[in-house]
Amino acid sequence: MILLLIALTIFQKLSNLLPATAAGHPSIAWPVGWIAGVTTMLANAAGAVMTIYLLACRLPKYEFVGTAAWFFFIVNVIKVPFSVSLGLINAHSLLLNLLLVPGIVAGVAAGRFFLGRINQQAFERLMIALSLADGLKLVLAG
Repeated sequence: MILLLIALTIFQKLSNLLPATAAGHPSIAWPVGWIAGVTTMLANAAGAVMTIYLLACRLPKYEFVGTAAWFFFIVNVIKVPFSVSLGLINAHSLLLNLLLVPGIVAGVAAGRFFLGRINQQAFERLMIALSLADGLKLVLAG
């Protein structure tokens, strides 16, 4: 599915026959949100789905990153009770999370630094390339 969405995204960028407004229509947005929510709960694999959807919406890079951050923040907060009940969140995992905080802070700083220095077209190409790599990884692993 990810590979098909990537092909559609590339087609949209090359032809302009698929308007960006279609991506924001509830008949597209709600199913994509549902698919992203389910795939993130089952396999933490919603990044590529959201990336392709946000590219289809033709968001500027800052809005793209902000929207993705808010989406995954909300989805991950919703996942907390399920993760606790499955034993995925426990004292040991919370300690590990605490140890990783400096890496998170460094990643946020690096992301802000690089996002400010990459142009929109290069950003979109990078997102397509990374989503393609993710899609191929999922296909080859399965």
